Amino acid sequence: MSKLKSIMKYLKKEDNKLIYIGDKEMIVSIPTFFEDRNFLTMDHEKDCLVFLGICKIEIGDESNVLIFPAMIGSKPDTIEIDKNKELFYLKYKKGDIFINDTFIIRNSIDLSSIFMTFAVLGKKIPYLSYEDLPIIMDNMTILSGVNLRSRRACYELLFGELARSKKDLKLRYRNTDMKGDYQLVSMRNIVYGPKSVSAKILGNYFNDGLVSSLLVDDTTAKKSSIIETYLKT
Repeated sequence: MSKLKSIMKYLKKEDNKLIYIGDKEMIVSIPTFFEDRNFLTMDHEKDCLVFLGICKIEIGDESNVLIFPAMIGSKPDTIEIDKNKELFYLKYKKGDIFINDTFIIRNSIDLSSIFMTFAVLGKKIPYLSYEDLPIIMDNMTILSGVNLRSRRACYELLFGELARSKKDLKLRYRNTDMKGDYQLVSMRNIVYGPKSVSAKILGNYFNDGLVSSLLVDDTTAKKSSIIETYLKT
């Protein structure tokens, strides 16, 4: 489900808490847009920071990505922000509480917000690889206990369509050598979302869709039908 097991040697469980016991500083990175999406808040009652557990964890030379799409209460020693990389750095010293409560409240997992953020809005987390993307949705259903009646393959197809080459957004990342960086496009993106002319025009504001169909040529789309040719003229 996640790579938390790989850092468990640095964590000690006391009651329902996971306490950091490593000698080196532990740095947990999370994107700044988490704050806008309410994936980063303060729990004043428990006096802890709460964030969505999709983060990068660095301890010395070791680096792991945790894909745990549930809200985690935590008490870092300090918090820093890198505005250029758009990341928060949560820093922990020995004895700090990494997870304040290992008990997961399933109804606290907002499936719609997570899906909206990564699929509909196309928000990208810089430390997630292309292969990590469907794992978010897969783990989300497991943790929430909600059966969305969707297999892992469905999520792979979804992100296979939304992930594009950063150099050319018309090019699907899966059709490249996958050595370069990728970018997610929003499902609502009229320019790069729909393939066919009819989908561009009929699924959006007419003027916007028409301009997109004329200016953006998707080489992977099938040959225009008679009606699509008519719409363009």
